[in-house]
Amino acid sequence: MLHTDIERFLGTLLYPLSHIDLLFQDPLQLFLDTLPQGFIEPCHTKGIQKRRKEVYEKAISYMEVQCQLDNYDQIQQYMERWYLGQDVWKPLKDNIQQKEGHLSVYDLALYQMKRLANSMVSKLDGKFTYKYWETKGDVQLLGGFAGQDKMHLFRGLSQLVPMDLLVAVSVLDSNQPEDSIRAFRGNVAVTDSPLEQVLQRGVAENHLHMGVSAGFSLIWEELMCPTVGFSQQVITTALPICGARALPPEKLCFCWAYARYLRIWLAAYFAMGFCNKQGETAIEELQQELFDTNGSLKTFSYQLMNPQFLQQNYHAMKSSKDAIDLFNELDQTMTAFVQQNPQLDYLRITDENNSEGVFLLRTMAALEKIPFGDEIGNNIKRLFLYYLRLKHGIFRMMVQHKAVGGLDYFQKYYRSVSGTSKFSGKFASDSKNRNINHFKRLILAQISNPHVKKVEFRTSFFDTEKKARQELKEFLTAYRDILYKYYCEKTETGYQPRTPFPKVGLVLHFLKSLQEMPDLCICGEDDSLMRFQQLKRSYNKQLEIFLRLRDPQKHPGIDHYLVGIDVASLENAVPTWVFVSAYEAARDSKREPFLLTGQVPYQSLGFTCHAGEDFRHLMSGLRRVYEAIQYLKFHAGDRIGHGLALGVDVEIWCQNHPNVVLPRMEALENYLWAYKMLSTYPSNSNSGDLLYLEKRIHCLSEEIFCSKKLNRRNSLHIPTSVLLQSYEKLFEEVSPEEYCNQCTSPEDRENCCLKGLDSFTCSDVLKTYHCSHFACEMNQVIHYHLSPQEIAVLKTLQQMMQELVSRAGVVVEINPSSNVIIGPMDTIHQHPLYQISSYQCDYKDLMVCVNSDDPGVFQTNICNELGISYMGMVERGIGREACLAWVERLRENGMSSSFIRNRDSNHQILQTLENLIDTL
Repeated sequence: MLHTDIERFLGTLLYPLSHIDLLFQDPLQLFLDTLPQGFIEPCHTKGIQKRRKEVYEKAISYMEVQCQLDNYDQIQQYMERWYLGQDVWKPLKDNIQQKEGHLSVYDLALYQMKRLANSMVSKLDGKFTYKYWETKGDVQLLGGFAGQDKMHLFRGLSQLVPMDLLVAVSVLDSNQPEDSIRAFRGNVAVTDSPLEQVLQRGVAENHLHMGVSAGFSLIWEELMCPTVGFSQQVITTALPICGARALPPEKLCFCWAYARYLRIWLAAYFAMGFCNKQGETAIEELQQELFDTNGSLKTFSYQLMNPQFLQQNYHAMKSSKDAIDLFNELDQTMTAFVQQNPQLDYLRITDENNSEGVFLLRTMAALEKIPFGDEIGNNIKRLFLYYLRLKHGIFRMMVQHKAVGGLDYFQKYYRSVSGTSKFSGKFASDSKNRNINHFKRLILAQISNPHVKKVEFRTSFFDTEKKARQELKEFLTAYRDILYKYYCEKTETGYQPRTPFPKVGLVLHFLKSLQEMPDLCICGEDDSLMRFQQLKRSYNKQLEIFLRLRDPQKHPGIDHYLVGIDVASLENAVPTWVFVSAYEAARDSKREPFLLTGQVPYQSLGFTCHAGEDFRHLMSGLRRVYEAIQYLKFHAGDRIGHGLALGVDVEIWCQNHPNVVLPRMEALENYLWAYKMLSTYPSNSNSGDLLYLEKRIHCLSEEIFCSKKLNRRNSLHIPTSVLLQSYEKLFEEVSPEEYCNQCTSPEDRENCCLKGLDSFTCSDVLKTYHCSHFACEMNQVIHYHLSPQEIAVLKTLQQMMQELVSRAGVVVEINPSSNVIIGPMDTIHQHPLYQISSYQCDYKDLMVCVNSDDPGVFQTNICNELGISYMGMVERGIGREACLAWVERLRENGMSSSFIRNRDSNHQILQTLENLIDTL
């Protein structure tokens, strides 16, 4: 597959910049040190070949963890191409000024980064952009990935290394001023001049999870914040990174603390002029300047440059507290040194300044002046390389690339980014306004893009009204402060708007989570024994708090900020019918005022639901989209999150998934729903399809309701009509009184009345959902092959759902990067977006809005997602005029389908915000 080829290609290219273990032992540097000084002539001595083999082995062991390998030889060939071959050294030989010195790994890595930056990074209208055209060096560097696959390579690159390095290298290589990198916010724009004209009309971000809305660059700056030392809270808290490649907490804390040390040490070495002095004397004077008050601390700081000492301490860590304790005194000294020296002010975090980008640029510019082969210079380069390896290693633990699909795998990265973002925000802020400052950074991360006009942030429901009020107040305070600072002028009469305000809103989502299967039995006095009953109660309680908070009489204007509700997280974990009562209450028009004070119309809630994204069977994905629209009372203008099942190529999906594994009841409900669809709505199906479905329904119902484990004496046939009626009745609110309550003891449950029935009514079937005996059979996992008949049914069902969604006016929220990385497609070219939103109008032409979903996990933003979709269309061979018209429609769909519909003037927005903050 293309993405695995890209990961092998880029993984070996970036290997010296990303592998944390190279801090302790770097076979590539040992190989370079073994070469004759000056490395002018080729050498093939036994010692050199031994070192070369060690480089191969280390690289292979690293790549085995990072991606899928076809064979070891491929990795060896890539390492030869990037770092071990004579051709790599030729461009550097002419620059050697000190013939007796050795080449540094940093020199080789920087050379490759310059080639990569020249191929990938350009500039347009004051922003760094993806170089979508083919350059002179593309074929030589990118080989088979030059041309139409270059876009895929660029997206893969942004998943493997922070783009600030490539941008800093580009600025350095083109001799651009430092100010050009100060405004860089972590994403190289995927755009061109015509697309920019479209985007300037304004874009809306309608699917953005707040916890992961911050990109890695923002989080890293907060973690590196040199004005805040390790507090007692930090000492007892581990970095909450739990991704698939995450290190143990104590190792993570060691890497974090060591990176902070290296960043300040390097900045001081160059900014304070120590680099202008001679060799070891310069390093010694810097150490004395930093640590002259404590001899043992000074000795320790020297040892931190020793790989053996690093390795010994790294592996000796027993807890995160051990790691922080090791660096605590040193960190306090370093942060105090920054505060006392204005030359290091550029390391501080400000909203306007990219401190990390400036640090990278200044450091690399200083290293450029060090002659090749200079021994002391090579040591300084090694320390900077250490810093990059630590940073990039942590980046790869937090940012997901396409290795394993599905939401279960993705959740590890989601928790890593959301947890670390919250941790870093608290770490880098004063305790008084900690949450407000964190919200400011999250909001600014989105609206710093001038094209963004509306942003919906998704966050979880609250379990208490007190917490809900506090969080909402802090969020609105952060938004208000941003408006005052960046969009208003302060006058004698107050703040006066000077530019149009970007608008923000909150969509609160119910979270699906895996539920342990309790010993269910409805035949008791406590209706909590009904399946999912306690979960339903918690959802209903959360919604009630939300609706009380949204009361316009208590909080006028709140309807412009609490704008929608959603269901998110693990799609397979909780069935749709659990949410019916909550959604019905949210759409109850009796609770919604018509006009507010001053004849202002009250804004209705928008509905959305994650559905059709992560499915065991394509039929399950289609069914859940239908259930959300039909049973959660979706109206025109409401939205489905992802909805990939609507556009996935059925033939390709079935080829890639010829066998399915799923619970027996999920399969039965799929066939019941399919039977309903084919027998109710017009379609191209035939009687053979219905006969096939009836046969599958009969077999599965017998396995569930007539299982030998239930000790049934008689065979039992439940008509399809009864089963279908039961499935539909799941979505109705049924009171506990309608269920059997005859079993009041363990003995009664063992002789459950349901087990002895000779026939089942609709009510009886419903009871089995909440009975421990039948639940076991329902959840039994089955495995079967997709027959040609089933594939034909799937095609028919998908077409029917496309027509249904299109006519219903429900908008599909597409998230290209998220979908490609989590979903069943290999590249953007296979994205269902092009199937359900054709530039030509037909029944498939659904309303679609493009969004970023989880920027921190996928390193993207809304404009880049539109750009990726646009470039994907161009690469499909469509003319640019048609592509621009198509992307303009996507942009407009996003604006018009946003739940943020506030038409207040800027003055009114400020006044409403002030009043809301007061009332909260």
